[in-house]
Amino acid sequence: MTFSQNSLRVLSIQSPEEDLTDLKSVSDQLGMKIEIQQVKTKVEIDNMVKNQNWGMILSEFNLDGFTVVEALNLVRRNIADVPFIIISDRLGEENVADVMRAGVEDIILRSHPARLDSVLKRLFNDHDSQTKEKNSNKSTSEAFAIKEQMLAIVSHDIKNPLSAIYLEAQMLLRVADRAPKSIFSEEVKIQANRILKTTDRMKNLISDLLDRSKTESGLQRLEKSEVNLNQIIQEAVDSLRPIALEKGITFETSLKESSQLNGDRNKLFQVFTNLLSNAVKFSPPGLVVRVNERETDQDFIFSIEDFGPGLPSSELQKVFDKFWTGGKGKANGTGLGLFITKTIVEAHGGSIVVENLPRGGASFCFSLPKEPNASQLTFERIMVPRDQRKIIFVVDDDDDLREVIAWVMEKEGFEVRSFSSPKDVLYMLTQTHLKPDLLIVDFHLDEINGCELVKRIRKLTGLNELPAVLITASPLDVETTEERDLTGEIITKPVNLEGLVMTAEKMITINAP
Repeated sequence: MTFSQNSLRVLSIQSPEEDLTDLKSVSDQLGMKIEIQQVKTKVEIDNMVKNQNWGMILSEFNLDGFTVVEALNLVRRNIADVPFIIISDRLGEENVADVMRAGVEDIILRSHPARLDSVLKRLFNDHDSQTKEKNSNKSTSEAFAIKEQMLAIVSHDIKNPLSAIYLEAQMLLRVADRAPKSIFSEEVKIQANRILKTTDRMKNLISDLLDRSKTESGLQRLEKSEVNLNQIIQEAVDSLRPIALEKGITFETSLKESSQLNGDRNKLFQVFTNLLSNAVKFSPPGLVVRVNERETDQDFIFSIEDFGPGLPSSELQKVFDKFWTGGKGKANGTGLGLFITKTIVEAHGGSIVVENLPRGGASFCFSLPKEPNASQLTFERIMVPRDQRKIIFVVDDDDDLREVIAWVMEKEGFEVRSFSSPKDVLYMLTQTHLKPDLLIVDFHLDEINGCELVKRIRKLTGLNELPAVLITASPLDVETTEERDLTGEIITKPVNLEGLVMTAEKMITINAP
């Protein structure tokens, strides 16, 4: 969606003059300028959306010479995300369902003119946000550059003293070996080994921090070249051999003679290193870590197997989640290593899974396409198709918090509808066939409390088991409410957005048919 600097640009399709007058009047009341271009034919629509950008499409429902769905398709062929709004005297349920399925953003009935005010206010808020974003593009780029420079400096400055500590600890071990009869020899060895392990963890933390920063900022891309996967595996094994030898662990490899791939050498090395170091870490002393390779016509397939304790079945699907560390009380790092590994594999067009082996231990298996799709060779988010997204309704009369929650949920791949009042959300649910997969509701609404709103919504047809998350600054108020049992989860303000996203994903998954 694109706006000019100071006004909202509207393309009007056969709208009566009265509607355009109302539109200008509402925009004046909101203190915003509006530019309107009227079109009447499909050719005019096609030309306008090809050559110009628009902040909103406003259309009459009953068009002369073609249908509103045809008009919508002409727009969507050229502009994927511009809001398409219908104004009409009255629409039957079947018509409402048809246009909503086609991708209409909103419907305004002339008998409910207040809806026009609500829709324009939301669009103008978007306009402000995008204008600010546009004005700050240069500052943002500079900020990212400074951030990357700072991280590089911090990495360098931390790794230098860390290397000195590492060398000193190794020297302590050598001194202890030369004086085996000393009463302090064994104690020195124990403490020196602890220092070595701690420095290893710190190096991993630094690497994970840098990789997380690059991955989440969208700045990191694959540096592709023709690479030999077997050579990369051998280098990863060699780099970890000293650590493995300390535990008496050996590596067994079953590899093809040559596996050539167009990919990022450093990132693929990181994948194998992450998986092999985990296997060594969780394997009992004196056992084997295995690296196996096979291929199909389309893929190279690798598996890394260990003889460790394996994973609880309830956690098999969580290991690649961001910040997962193996459950409460088991944290031994950032929980980003496997998340980054999965990101790299998927960026190459592959996939990765983990399973417990019948003999014990775990196997991480991943594929790398021999000819990956070029569109997948990036760390940028791959958007979920609109018709496959789960729908979340956000209800909050605090404009800022509502918009932030909606923005975060959209970034996570959900389809979001936000409402400032209970009346708006109830109107949407009773007048259309659009049904949410989850409610996120503020408890302290002006008209009724959040629990009462959830109760009313669940009385509607097909929504009796709709999951809901309640946001509140005072959990005690919710606990003392009679409708408390209607709420699935309570999120306390100030809202932890990471926790809210995880809660939403969990509740939608649990309640999925």
